[in-house]
Amino acid sequence: MSNYFRTALLLAALTAIFMVGGFLLAGAQGIVIALVVAAAINLFAWWNSGSAVLRYYRARELNDPTHPLYRIVAQLAERGGLPDRCDVEWFAETLCGGIAPHSVDEVWRY
Repeated sequence: MSNYFRTALLLAALTAIFMVGGFLLAGAQGIVIALVVAAAINLFAWWNSGSAVLRYYRARELNDPTHPLYRIVAQLAERGGLPDRCDVEWFAETLCGGIAPHSVDEVWRY
């Protein structure tokens, strides 16, 4: 079973539980409201997950070319055929499935 399938199955199960709660609280209208709220929560989590991880690990941009990690990342990027610094278009196409962040600062803010 792939990770994408397991994640989708987990989200579907949680949404179903949320909808059952909506039904118990407000009947048929509660199901619709719970579905809309669950979709909004899932979209919000998906949209902000990247910046949340960066904040959690207190990530900072490394601008010092003399730093050993800078050289390591540059070598790994070159070996993998990746840019050593992500521009918005590359980031959007490769990592976000075409949904671009508003600016490079938004990507590297944390």
